[in-house]
Amino acid sequence: MRKMKRIVNIALIFMLGGVFLFQDLAYSLSFSEKTLRVPSYFQQDEDTREDVVHFVRPSLSRNPGFKLGMGSSKHHMARIVEELIHERIVMAQDNGETAVIRMPTGNTPLKDENGLPGVYDLLAERDDIDWSRVVIFMLDEYGGTSFDYHLYIYENFIKRLKELNKKLPKVYCLVDPRSTWQIDKTEEYGKKIEEFRNKGVLSVSPDEYSSVFDREIKRARPDGPRKAHVGFGGLGKARKVSSRKFKGVHIAFNEEGSLPEERTRRTELSPRTIYSNCDDAGIQSQIGLSAHEIEELGIEGVKKALEEGRIPKAYANTTGMYELLEETETIIFAANGKSKIPSVDVVVLDEVSPDNPAAYIREHNDSYLVIDSDAASKRLNDLFPEQDNRYSKAQHRMAEILAVQYGWDVTPEKVEKGSYDYKIGPPVLSDKIIRLRRLNRDI
Repeated sequence: MRKMKRIVNIALIFMLGGVFLFQDLAYSLSFSEKTLRVPSYFQQDEDTREDVVHFVRPSLSRNPGFKLGMGSSKHHMARIVEELIHERIVMAQDNGETAVIRMPTGNTPLKDENGLPGVYDLLAERDDIDWSRVVIFMLDEYGGTSFDYHLYIYENFIKRLKELNKKLPKVYCLVDPRSTWQIDKTEEYGKKIEEFRNKGVLSVSPDEYSSVFDREIKRARPDGPRKAHVGFGGLGKARKVSSRKFKGVHIAFNEEGSLPEERTRRTELSPRTIYSNCDDAGIQSQIGLSAHEIEELGIEGVKKALEEGRIPKAYANTTGMYELLEETETIIFAANGKSKIPSVDVVVLDEVSPDNPAAYIREHNDSYLVIDSDAASKRLNDLFPEQDNRYSKAQHRMAEILAVQYGWDVTPEKVEKGSYDYKIGPPVLSDKIIRLRRLNRDI
């Protein structure tokens, strides 16, 4: 019996080795999504500038809907994110629906340091999206009258669509509830709301958010679920509490301690957020200090000044965790740069809890985290087979085939030893594959 098992194992290895050898020929002839591919997340073709992107499921048994992908740079990451968003928008419009999407602020969706296009740039260039059949709900906005993120979405997206003579989406951005307006600021609020309405950005308070969302969803997809088609956001920076412990990884302004059932609301900003975002006008205008003055105080100084009443509190309006997790069909989050390594590790590998609200995305039915290579730690790189050079491509190929096609608990090490566990285990790759479009050289 042992001899027979050994013969079967050897035959299986030779058979799969043959599959690997003829892989490239099969792929070039078929271009089929079902064709097996080289065990790499990114197959780059310099002539066509086209990538095939695979995703891993880091925890299939506990979080089957959570998928992780990695780009080689911030621009590559942006292309992956944009393709996922584009896919959902086109699918909705092909089904006769108006696409309802949630979009972020901050640096994550913008151009990289070399000026290469970010998510908003790439989306604006699309010719197969009817933007008049898209409704965008922005994730957050500062309190007060700076209207930072009203201006942000206008300058970084709406203005670009106008330059390209594209139709415009309906865009909603949060604003302070009227009950919180200072009497001497009422006129300024009114002028800003009207100014941005004329630019194509509609203001909605947290009090009105649910009813406005309901109304738009009923129009957009009368026969569909009460959910946005897709939402996109960036991961906040982690706070170090010990040598190996981090907390505070937030999404939008759902800061440390936010619960998954919390809804869109006006929320007080922590001293750490005030300090970290001190360059933003929305912070400076609320507490009456310049970026330099806030930096001189430091986090502890800001905390003490707030406690002593020397500076006023700062607020923001944020889409709630509930809307992101329960009222969005597909959620995509992104992180780039070495400063986000702890944040990514927390979200992918650590316990899901209110200490790190962003980690709740793992529990969503269809969620993605897309990072660039700089944001991947040594712990995380161990999830990516192409980062492990101890085993040959053939061994990776066999492990990938057995894991993905048959659900066996197989690793390259087990392939090398010729041993397999005939159990349902976590596959190396998810079945999600996207093909990135060719880019025009003038984008």
